[in-house]
Amino acid sequence: AVDGVNGVTAGGSEGVTGQTAKSQGGKGSVEKSGAPMRMESRDKGPPAAEGKQQIDSAPSTPVNVLFQGFDDATLKRYSGLVTSLHGEATLGDKAAHIDIAKVTHFVVNTKVAGGKRTVKRSMKLCLAISVVQNIVTEDWMGACEMAKQFVAVQPYLLSGSFSSDAKAAASWSFDATEARVRRLAGSVLAGRSFYLALDKDSKDKGLELEYNAVIRAAGGVIQGKPNASSGQVIVVSSDAARRTWAPWLSWHHVTLLRQDHLLTCILRQQLDLSTGLLS
Repeated sequence: AVDGVNGVTAGGSEGVTGQTAKSQGGKGSVEKSGAPMRMESRDKGPPAAEGKQQIDSAPSTPVNVLFQGFDDATLKRYSGLVTSLHGEATLGDKAAHIDIAKVTHFVVNTKVAGGKRTVKRSMKLCLAISVVQNIVTEDWMGACEMAKQFVAVQPYLLSGSFSSDAKAAASWSFDATEARVRRLAGSVLAGRSFYLALDKDSKDKGLELEYNAVIRAAGGVIQGKPNASSGQVIVVSSDAARRTWAPWLSWHHVTLLRQDHLLTCILRQQLDLSTGLLS
């Protein structure tokens, strides 16, 4: 299962699905507070390059920022900062309702727990990792506030290894640097067809649109229910839905894949059909 509500909810007002905070002519909620931005809970990434070098290579295209993992107060503050810098903050929690093609920057709240760097494996992260070029840590927001403009992302890109925390329903890990390199080489699910067989009696059924969005963003195609004469298809399901996919176990053109394993493959940007199989 996805972490946290099956891990979809990143918290707080991110649940305002698909809304966009637009620029307010240079004035945002950030200007109303003289308090410095709080950064103590995040995972500290690589050191930032200094001042002018960042600013010289700042983004020249319209900036649209999506967030994950922040509480209401922090999300409001960061959204205000983005609009005060003449960008747009996309607020939303449901992957299926996010226009991910518009998003230029995805800011992720990372933490260190038990000596491990962790990040929530949400559907939003799985959606963004296949599309958004600039996936950054919270430090980027602090650098933008200090510079009073959007700065270059290179020192703040999500990099290195991350894994599930002790409370996660399933254990997983991925390397964000390797995933970024693989994504540039091509879409991880390109040329693959999928059918979702989620358990109708669990919360997973409500995630069907989310999985559809994530699979399509990664280059996959959603098809109808397989039959004996259909083409190659990967059926995404769980043990709980065994009664649905059990008749297909003997069909050589059907690969039965655990839904949580698919999400890990997308995070890694590497489809592994040697493990994570249902049987």
